[in-house]
This record gives sequence, structure tokens and C-alpha cells, in this order.
Amino acid sequence: MPNPSDSSSEYSSDSEEVLSDNIDIESNDGNHGNEDNDSEDHENEDNNNDDDEHNDDDDGETSKERLATSDVWEFVDKTTRKCPSCGKIFKKSTGTSSIRSHLQNHGILLVKAKQTSLDNFVKRHSQKIQLEKTQKVVEWIVLDLQPFKVVEGEAFREMVSKLDPQYQVPSRETIKKAIIKSFEDRKTVVKNFIKNIPGKVALTTDIWSSLKSEGFLGITIHFIDENWILRHFTLDIFRFKGAHTGQAIADEIYRIIIEHELQLKAMAITTDNGSNMVSGANILKAKLAPNIFTHYRCVAHILNLIVMAGLSIIKNPIKKLRNLIKLLRKSTKLLEELENLAKADKKTFLRPIMDCKTRWNSTFKMINRACILKEHIEMLLVRYSNVRNYFPDEQEWELFKDLDEFLQQFDDATTELSSQTYPTIAHFTNNFIIY
Repeated sequence: MPNPSDSSSEYSSDSEEVLSDNIDIESNDGNHGNEDNDSEDHENEDNNNDDDEHNDDDDGETSKERLATSDVWEFVDKTTRKCPSCGKIFKKSTGTSSIRSHLQNHGILLVKAKQTSLDNFVKRHSQKIQLEKTQKVVEWIVLDLQPFKVVEGEAFREMVSKLDPQYQVPSRETIKKAIIKSFEDRKTVVKNFIKNIPGKVALTTDIWSSLKSEGFLGITIHFIDENWILRHFTLDIFRFKGAHTGQAIADEIYRIIIEHELQLKAMAITTDNGSNMVSGANILKAKLAPNIFTHYRCVAHILNLIVMAGLSIIKNPIKKLRNLIKLLRKSTKLLEELENLAKADKKTFLRPIMDCKTRWNSTFKMINRACILKEHIEMLLVRYSNVRNYFPDEQEWELFKDLDEFLQQFDDATTELSSQTYPTIAHFTNNFIIY
């Protein structure tokens, strides 16, 4: 589950150019330049324009220049000066920079990037097309897990400019606001969808830590739709701050249940066997309906605990193998040797696998891969004495061969019980208890 990226503050730069000093432009107060006007009229007009210039934001441009080139007028009508989103009427004294900031808050107008003078003459897309294209950028960033700042990269902007010169690339702050708005909109859709689920629902949840040691809690909802098809989707995932106590876990899950109005629909929750998760589920059960709401412990996790307990009895040979795999994976030279041996035998090169105590069946996968690579690893003993120091003896390799065959059954069972396309509790009863 992916982590949202932090978005830092952005900068904007108004770099609009004056089209011509000789072009007559309509001023904010509605006065017009006229060839027939005498010099006094021209002087009065210039004074009026000077007043407007001082009333405008100090972005280094005159009112004439801003009216002629500012892209805010692509979204705000010059006559009505009305915000297309909230309906606010801008005063004649309100400068384009202030209007720009207001539009940015609605996610309408984008912060202008540094442009060449030629860019100012490019006709921009209409508001509708601009927003549609920005939505596609938002979807790309979300689905491909791109950082917000990617839209401010010089190469990215140049590429988009070549592909579509009329599209104005948004800033990362605009992207951030658009993603948050899209999230809130979709959240509303999810809530309305849940209200129409015909029957009861079940929940599964888990807590894990990111590479930055940040805690996250995820909740998945499972239900049968009107066509009797078992479905599921992620209900929520959020940063879990503070101690992971049973009470804190129960409070957070209960908050999500109330937020989505599931207190009468939720009938069960499945967690792992951690003491804090079990405690939290019991507290949650007491808050909801003790006679209806049920807590189940994950069967696949129970199998993993059984395997880990059994492997602890023969921990020394496994530790020796783990050290060998660690040596191989850390050495680029040894990996290249193994790859060359695989090519010589016309086989696909398989990298050694290191196990992880928090990853189910990873020790089995490490042993399985080591048994496959045993012959090639043994060839390295002739040239690399340090490999010999960690290489298991024949009796230990026989043990690994037996473990490989035995643990395969637990790996298959874990796969069967981890599916989300059928009720696994019934599957477990029929396949692993009766037989």
C-alpha cells in the first residue's frame, strides 16, 4: 500500500510580455481610447490607467498589459468579473494576481511556469478541456505512484509542451489539491455504494510499518452482491500514529465503521494473531453487537506460526544456510559466476532468495531456491574459499531437501487460504480438517 508523498510549497512566476505599446486596450473602468479624442482626453485616459495600475497587484505589469495577456480572462469574464466556481464578483480594483490566487484555490487556474515570450502567444485550452486533461495527469500520478513534483520537472514540461502546446501543466500544489478533491469525491461514492449493499459485510484488517517505520492500518470490506458474487475492496488505509494498543486499534476501526455507517451491516472481522489485534477485536465486538459481531483469527497466519515454531528446532542448519545466501547476494562477482554457470547449462538464472521472518513461507522459498542452486554453488568452492566456510555439509543438504518437500504443503495451504474469491473458512474446513 502505497505512501502518499509529501508536497512542498510551490512558486509562481508571472512572465507575460507586452504585445505592443501602440495597441489601444480597454481599461478596467470601461473608458476607450479613440483616435478622434483630443490630447486632453488622452491625458485623462492615461491618468485613469495609472490609477488602475496602482490598484492592481505589484507583479511588475500594468493593467493594460495584464488585461491583454493574462490567462485569468480565459476563466473569468471581463465584463461580469465573476468566479466560475463560487460566483464571487471581483472588484474592478482587484488585480489579476489576486484573481489568479482565488482561481488556484478552486483548482481552476494553474500556476504559470517560466515561459519564453513566444509561449505567451499560444492559445490555451478552454477551462473544460484543461480540467479534463489535468484529471488524466492526476490519474497517472496516482496509479503509477509518481511524486507530485514530477509535474514541475523541466523535462516533463518540455515533453508535454511538445505533445500539446495548448495545455498548461499544473503545479504540484494544484495536483495535490486535485488528488485530495478526487479522493473526497470517490469517498462519497463509496459511502453511497455501501448503503446499497443488500446484505451483511465482513472486514479484514492488518497493521504494518513502512521503510520509514511509520505505522499504517488497512481495512478491506467483503460482501456478496445482488448477483451472489463475492466482492471486496479497500475501505480505508491511513497512517496509524501512537502506540499500537488494542484500545487504539479498536477506536480507529470503530471510527471507520461509524463513518461508513456499517455498525448494523458489519458481522465479522478477521485479524492476525497478534495480542494487540486480538484485544482490539474483542473491544470492537463489545462496542457493536456481541451476539452478532464475530472475530476470526487468520488461519494462514496460524499455519505460519506453526511452521516458524517447527523450524526453531533446527535453527542452526538454517542459520548456516542463511549466512551462505547472504554472502552470495552481497557479492556481485559471485552472482555473476552463478549467472554464467546457468547460461552454460542453458538454464534461466535464478537469484538466491533471502528469507524474512515477517514474510510468510519465505524460509521455505529460501530453502527451495538453495536446493535448486546447490550444484552451481558447489562449483564455486574450487575458486572461492570463503564460500566453503558457509557451505552446508551433505547431511544438512539432505535435511533441506526433506524440508523443501514437507514445507511445500504449507505453502500450498497458505495460497489456498489467502484467496479473496471464495469463503476461506469453509474451504479450510473441507480441505484441511476433514482430510
